[in-house]
Amino acid sequence: MMADDKADGTDAPGSAVATEWTVWQAPEIRAALLDRLAAQGALELDLGAVTEVDLLGLQLLCSAHRTASARGQEFRVSRWSAAFEPVIESAGLPRHQGCRDGCLWIRGSHG
Repeated sequence: MMADDKADGTDAPGSAVATEWTVWQAPEIRAALLDRLAAQGALELDLGAVTEVDLLGLQLLCSAHRTASARGQEFRVSRWSAAFEPVIESAGLPRHQGCRDGCLWIRGSHG
């Protein structure tokens, strides 16, 4: 998914991974996120090109964020696509206070 220093999906081996964060791409996305976290001190994702996301896609982001936090690594999303907002809302994730510093689901941080 993220072969070089950019994590914006444009360097993905398959375009479906870059644009779809769903159950069908989850194993590949998970492996790529873990590889990037192991190789770098920080991970910044540009998710502006994502056209489809489901609950598993959100869980992968949350898991990557928690893994980075536990390792003392920075994790952030620099840009969100509009595809995330309805899924985040329907999953009941938006909050006023996060579970930890930099929580991805703080209202206004993902849109």
